[in-house]
Amino acid sequence: MKKLFSLIILLLFTNTYAKVWSKKIVAINWPIFMQQHDLVYEELPLQWNEGAFVGNGQVGMMMYATLKDNRIDFHIGRLDVTDHRKAPDRKTSMGVPGASVLYDFPRLDIGRMTLRPVGKILSGTLRQDLWNAEIRGTIITSVGTITLRAYTPYDRMVNVIELISTEKKEGKPVLYSWEFRPGNPASPRAQVFPKNDPNYVTNPQPLLASDNDIHSCVQPLLAGGDYATAWLEQKTGKSQSTLFISTANEVPAVNQSLVVAKKAVVDASKTSTAKLLNPHRNWWHAFYQKSFLSIPDGQMESFYWIQMYKMASCTRPDGPALDLFGPFFRRKSVAGHMVELEHSINLLECAAKQSFGIG
Repeated sequence: MKKLFSLIILLLFTNTYAKVWSKKIVAINWPIFMQQHDLVYEELPLQWNEGAFVGNGQVGMMMYATLKDNRIDFHIGRLDVTDHRKAPDRKTSMGVPGASVLYDFPRLDIGRMTLRPVGKILSGTLRQDLWNAEIRGTIITSVGTITLRAYTPYDRMVNVIELISTEKKEGKPVLYSWEFRPGNPASPRAQVFPKNDPNYVTNPQPLLASDNDIHSCVQPLLAGGDYATAWLEQKTGKSQSTLFISTANEVPAVNQSLVVAKKAVVDASKTSTAKLLNPHRNWWHAFYQKSFLSIPDGQMESFYWIQMYKMASCTRPDGPALDLFGPFFRRKSVAGHMVELEHSINLLECAAKQSFGIG
């Protein structure tokens, strides 16, 4: 606790000292320096709270394995996807008299994009690359391997997953498949405590559709409007592909979210990998250099850089206020924005990054 308290004090002054130190320290090999703080998984994470994650402050995804169903889950999230009961003409009912975060404007579960290998998942390794803000890894199955890279471009509302497979049966390549599993559109509170409010009515069931190579899931809301997820898989070789996923939230508008989500994945699919990665990496590299702080304790220094990555993944200048989950989602009895709690917890780290525009 003493070390943690000391780190919190340091965070408060990082904004000032980073400016001074950045002028004096010019010989840092940043990729090597940041690599020592990466989260390295020697085995696959098996639940949400162990998962590797990427995000850009608005959209993101949490990656973990569900071995009992032989799949890899990429749990999709978007920070502003909430219900808006008692405010049909607004994106959220937060601040409306009588509206509750429990039932009126809770976060809603978008769903999971699931990767299904042909073979049985045996093991795997992952690396949370902080410097480049991406996940890289290898999944080992009974018939081969699948290597992956996943990232969320900072300047696009899109998640990107690149895969290369060596899976074979009888000497011939066999290909993995993707499946979207829509989230439950009910309030998380109503799911955890279904008897607490017998008058609660869940949102309608999601609408799944395909339009040539673009697949989609539209979630209508009882209060009006909808949010939508679109995805497009682009083959880049016989046993490799890139998946583009976008969730748009144009509430309270009707039939607009799908248009926006489709455009996002089509635009990304027509953009070269280099043009997707370069602005993304440039932003993150500048962010880390602006946030420089050296701590003479390796464990606490790694903790600091991981928190910097986490906060920059969860908030952005043009995004909504940060709640406890950021651009990720997990079903909890309270899943939404509670001003007093979140603001108190997030204040210290945001103070450290204020000069870079995300505090």
